[in-house]
Amino acid sequence: MKELSKLIEALDGIRVNVCGTGNLLIESITNDSRSVKANSLFVCIAGFNTDGHKFIAEAIQKGATAIVVEKDVDFKGVTLIRVTDSRRAIAKLSSKFYDAPDLKLRLLGVTGTNGKTTTSYLINSILQKDKRKTGLLGTINYQIGDDLKEAGRTTPESLELESFFKKALDNGVTDIVIEVSSHSLDLHRVEEIEFDQAIFTSLGLDHLDYHKTIDKYLEAKIKLFTQLDRLKKKGEKVAIVNIDDPNSKKILSATAAKKITYGLSQEAQVYAHPKSMDIDGISFDAYTPKGRENINLKLTGNFNIYNALAAISSAIALEIPLETIKKGLEEVSNIPGRFEKIKGKKFNLIVDYAHTPEALKNLLITAKEIVKGRLIVVFGCGGDRDRSKRPVMGELSATYADFCILTSDNPRSEDPFRILLDTEAGMQKIKARGEYLVFVDRRQAIEEACRYAKEGDLVVIAGKGHETYQILSDRTIHFDDREVAREVIGRLDK
Repeated sequence: MKELSKLIEALDGIRVNVCGTGNLLIESITNDSRSVKANSLFVCIAGFNTDGHKFIAEAIQKGATAIVVEKDVDFKGVTLIRVTDSRRAIAKLSSKFYDAPDLKLRLLGVTGTNGKTTTSYLINSILQKDKRKTGLLGTINYQIGDDLKEAGRTTPESLELESFFKKALDNGVTDIVIEVSSHSLDLHRVEEIEFDQAIFTSLGLDHLDYHKTIDKYLEAKIKLFTQLDRLKKKGEKVAIVNIDDPNSKKILSATAAKKITYGLSQEAQVYAHPKSMDIDGISFDAYTPKGRENINLKLTGNFNIYNALAAISSAIALEIPLETIKKGLEEVSNIPGRFEKIKGKKFNLIVDYAHTPEALKNLLITAKEIVKGRLIVVFGCGGDRDRSKRPVMGELSATYADFCILTSDNPRSEDPFRILLDTEAGMQKIKARGEYLVFVDRRQAIEEACRYAKEGDLVVIAGKGHETYQILSDRTIHFDDREVAREVIGRLDK
């Protein structure tokens, strides 16, 4: 519970005017009218699908006593707070309401097109091996210790973030690893959060339906690093950057924080020499400012060496011993929907979240290196998302796979056939009609791939990974690539 006048103080710089008393006790803050209760502060946000200003009357009826608005409105009996930006306002109000719990926690932010989830899991494992109580926020789960909640989005809204931090703090958590999406950076969700580390994995083609250009997409990512300098209530900040990415120099120059670079190049402060790789893992020597360590990762692929190096760099910045780092990395045997292995008697399957060109390419290159027979890929592209990557991904799959089956991902409101045609345009640059199959039904596509596979082949199912649903135009259904794959391979193995 907070006095409204104290909350209003947090809006300095974006507050236009206040109409009504500040002498009110606020018991909750929300931007969802369905969550309003007695003595709530309701923040009106003009979203992509609806406008919170339309629900002011409903919020008042449910007990809201104060309303934050961006537009001129006329309602009696409540305090109206006009601001220039409601998204920034809810970030500031949330921080004030929960007493800025981020300042009492060590927050490690991971951003990049690909690798965020795996990197976060690896860092979290190292922290736990170092006997720290941790939290994890990302694409798959929101986690405090052993308490798991399925993620709604990669990075929650600012109000949910601050609530999560407060709960974590109350439960004795000291360190939290957070996947920081470009949307969250652009929409001010993390604007009031003071990170101790900012970690950059890579930049590839994605989210251009929102950002419009790759330069705007990069600008959003860079905000995490400029934020290290802007918020200064904590101690030393660290920027950890993949030096092999072409955008690394721009990111490194964006912050005055201490810098650690990683990559396969020896120019990096933390680098690796790969030694061996198969479907069960990869072995490499990691070279760090603290010495050399051999790592036998239970995850495979060069892309996972990068993810491990990012985690090593983060741990070194926290002065965690190399021996502990090694144990933490080697303990991770599976990350849901990330090169997740399903083994059959005659052939194996891989389920992976790869839904960008770079991720799909890396996935198929790794699969090609470890397969004994043919590489069969099942994939599709999501609807209501960046259309430009569809033909690119079609061409990549046709280039690296021996046989391709094109299918639906999450078509959302788009016509699934339109999405397939967009993707097929790239595929046809490499393979003629008849050299690949197309099934709108994803289950049918997986079943056909498994029936087509012979001994020694590898079936890769890409795009949805850990997801347990499929979003169609009129409904969302339960669908899990892993469940379907296990069911089909179970029948074939009998």
